[in-house]
Amino acid sequence: MNRLLGQIVMVCIALGFGAGGMLYIQDNRREAELTALKESLLRLTRQERRAEFRVIAQHERDGRLETTMRFVEVNDRGREVGRPRAFTIEGDIIHVDALIIKFDDDLALSGDQARGHPLLLFRRAYGDHQTPASGFSLDAVNEVPGGYLPEGAINAWEARLWEEFWEVANNPGAYEGVRAAHGVVNYTRAIAGARYLVTLRSTGELSTEVLPASP
Repeated sequence: MNRLLGQIVMVCIALGFGAGGMLYIQDNRREAELTALKESLLRLTRQERRAEFRVIAQHERDGRLETTMRFVEVNDRGREVGRPRAFTIEGDIIHVDALIIKFDDDLALSGDQARGHPLLLFRRAYGDHQTPASGFSLDAVNEVPGGYLPEGAINAWEARLWEEFWEVANNPGAYEGVRAAHGVVNYTRAIAGARYLVTLRSTGELSTEVLPASP
């Protein structure tokens, strides 16, 4: 870019454009750089998969609290895009276990359509008085995660990454563009009547936020 700008400046001088012409070129360059920066920031804050967890009921059984939750995927407008499911956990701390595949940062910044965003599989949910293995299954491992359909079908390359997830996790360099693959657990205390939104951002961050109460 700097070399190209230098060549343009030399042409301007040769043609007699003067300082005004060069300032015009520099202003256009700054505007283009600012536009590119804004687009990169938008990609970094873009949200890729969302799921809503709603506390349906809480009650005690044999002296231990149980929490019944409703799980459903939603799009960026809050519309449900998956099949709602209900499950009960032991306790009031809900753990959301997920698998994430992250790609090289320059791919996210460049807007690469195939590898410009991380991939997420909601694996399971369980309570603080349960083992992870006894948790409720969310997305099925080795299948297309529901949040990618029907709005955008997963391609064969992404499907292979899920099928070979643990191979990817232990040898990411063997898969072009992959930076890392690993599990992550988010958890929060569930309160009766509350709604929680679990979101994967294009940075690979998995976050949980409290939603306003339903009208």
